[in-house]
Amino acid sequence: MNRSNVRISEQETYRLNESLMKKRLEAAKGKEESLRPTDIDEDLPTEPVTEEEMVDAWKLFSEAVNTSGRRSLFATLSSEEPRLEGLMIKFKIANVVQEKDMELVRGELMEFLRTRLQNFSLDLTVELNAQISAKMKFLTERDKYDQMVEKNPVLEELRKRLDLDLRQ
Repeated sequence: MNRSNVRISEQETYRLNESLMKKRLEAAKGKEESLRPTDIDEDLPTEPVTEEEMVDAWKLFSEAVNTSGRRSLFATLSSEEPRLEGLMIKFKIANVVQEKDMELVRGELMEFLRTRLQNFSLDLTVELNAQISAKMKFLTERDKYDQMVEKNPVLEELRKRLDLDLRQ
């Protein structure tokens, strides 16, 4: 059978993507678990780290991600600035998609940060921030139109003059 004639429905594509995502998450989780600080050899360095050094290393990693073409992940990594509390790096994200991005890159990120900062006791906590999620509300076409009319009431007059119907 010629592959160009094979059509995949959206539902099948979704299931395929979901299956691949699960496999990637499992692989990333396994890699991340292998780098937990509790399992790390005591001979590895644990140099003191300042928040500024950690943020600089985070930005360096983000730029490398951007250069490699992973723009979505770059947007996630640069959306908020991480905070350092003791040996715990806390990073807030806005949605589940960003959470999946972070799960996929967690092992690679922690390996980079620990090596760069010479502290293998560092760990990362990713928190879903409800306040950020609330700001990022998806609007319907009607909501967008209403916002535009709010900013410029003449738009409604123009719609009436042109006898446009906005029902959807």
